Amino acid sequence: MEIEGDASSVELVFEKILTIIEQPKSVTVFDGETATVKVKAIGANVSYDWYYKDKGATDFTHEDAVTGDTYSVTMKSEFADRQVFCIVKDTYGSVLETDVVTLGRKVNSDGTVTPS
Repeated sequence: MEIEGDASSVELVFEKILTIIEQPKSVTVFDGETATVKVKAIGANVSYDWYYKDKGATDFTHEDAVTGDTYSVTMKSEFADRQVFCIVKDTYGSVLETDVVTLGRKVNSDGTVTPS
């Protein structure tokens, strides 16, 4: 809460508390399709830092190229089973972390990985 104004008038400005209102969800797509996960958050000047971990990796890596509320990649073999999460921050230093979700790779019954 901020108080603005002079002695004759006062304006109260209430900022929203940083809150994740929708967690990202795991998604499964064919090769060549876009795998997209999104977080919805409210707060003062919300910023997003996405992290990923590929299959077989031990640590998450910061994704420098993605700064918004949506993380997307075009599916190919090296992205299969990639785990992703987001750290959400606001202007007051509040920090929240989303659930970890998985980018899955669809496989047809005949073993192919492209849409039939």
